[in-house]
Amino acid sequence: MWALLVGFLCLAASCSGILGYGVLLWTLPEQGLTDGDIVPVYVRSNISRVYVIEVPGTKEKIEVPLWQVTEPESRNKARSTAARFAAYKNQYARVLMDGLPVRSHAVNTARQVYRLRKTEVIKVLHEGKGEAVIAGNAPLDGAWFRVLTGDGTQGWCFSHYLQFFDYNRQHELTGEGASPTLALYEDQLALVFAKRWYPDYYLPMIVGNTINLDTLRAEYGFTVDRKSGTVSIRLGDLDGTYSFTGITAGAGPSFTLEGSPLIIIPRDENFLTVSCVNDRGIPVSYNFVSLQEPIDRLIDRETERRKQLYDNLLALGPEFTSNTYGTIRLSAEGVIQWINYDALVPYVIPTTALSMGTAEFKYFLSDRIRTLYDGVLTIHLAGSPRENNFFYHIIPAEDDAQPGLQLESAGEAPQNTVFSTRSLNPEVMFFGKKG
Repeated sequence: MWALLVGFLCLAASCSGILGYGVLLWTLPEQGLTDGDIVPVYVRSNISRVYVIEVPGTKEKIEVPLWQVTEPESRNKARSTAARFAAYKNQYARVLMDGLPVRSHAVNTARQVYRLRKTEVIKVLHEGKGEAVIAGNAPLDGAWFRVLTGDGTQGWCFSHYLQFFDYNRQHELTGEGASPTLALYEDQLALVFAKRWYPDYYLPMIVGNTINLDTLRAEYGFTVDRKSGTVSIRLGDLDGTYSFTGITAGAGPSFTLEGSPLIIIPRDENFLTVSCVNDRGIPVSYNFVSLQEPIDRLIDRETERRKQLYDNLLALGPEFTSNTYGTIRLSAEGVIQWINYDALVPYVIPTTALSMGTAEFKYFLSDRIRTLYDGVLTIHLAGSPRENNFFYHIIPAEDDAQPGLQLESAGEAPQNTVFSTRSLNPEVMFFGKKG
């Protein structure tokens, strides 16, 4: 059949001449041809969708799919084309994630021209300029590359989820289709398994002593149990446990947990990224850190700090009164009663609020205003749709001065649990200690 086809094509196009020279885009090891090689092109068949090329240095002519060779041109132009691809000669990439898109342009919102399968191998043609890819609030590591898939589709793919390899070197070391050996990265992998990993947003809270007990939780984090073959990732809006059947090491290194959707990318000994494709087919990444101090100790310390602030206020009172703003009573159980606060309705306290509620100390002051107040008192009255935050200052008994409590309405909500500015038109209240 092949002989008849070549014979027919030669009659149609004259085998004595060539169409030009093309650059091979995909390695053909059985013919000893490598991507980037310049080959003579004799025939193009739009029916069979093939070129007939000659293997350089021989008289052998073979068929190759149209997509595996660039358009025939002069020898000098073909050399220029080969030079454009030279930086990534023999460079291929293995896909680390199901559903990774190949796009029409180097922009993460551009049209998808292909969706890659996990472990699929693609040819890397050249690097390009494109827009940064953002995950959460930070750009992903990587760059945009022009790639070629195994069915001939060309497009742009972001490299964060690609495992690059040199075709010739990998085949010499490991054989066809093998991935980099796991033993090369066993030390990094052991470090991942040895530690308990927590969301990276814990770190600035700990360093800044601004711990939010609503989001800093002992159960949040990422763990891998190699013996049982299970991995769990738990965050505020994500709670998943997966089984994995093996681990494949990639360059970088990265570790694919086979049978699960997760890829682990260690950044350093205290920081790693876990990547996957979510239910909507969108690649997502989560960053985790290891902590120097046990999480339970951090939580206990913050809980004790809040309790101590409340006890200090309770010891000063427990009842404070103002002719204008009513009376505040504190109980040992953390319950607060505020009566006759009509002067604060509705601009400070909502009209639906009742007199009973709770008091806590969950927010912080920035360095800008920390010297002006003792802290932030948060009051949530039953029936109120929102909490009320007040900067407070304890007025001690000095000479003939009456001890008491000064409150100032905080106004705007804090940024990441920290108040850094005063309200433009705050309500300032003084309550004297009763009794």
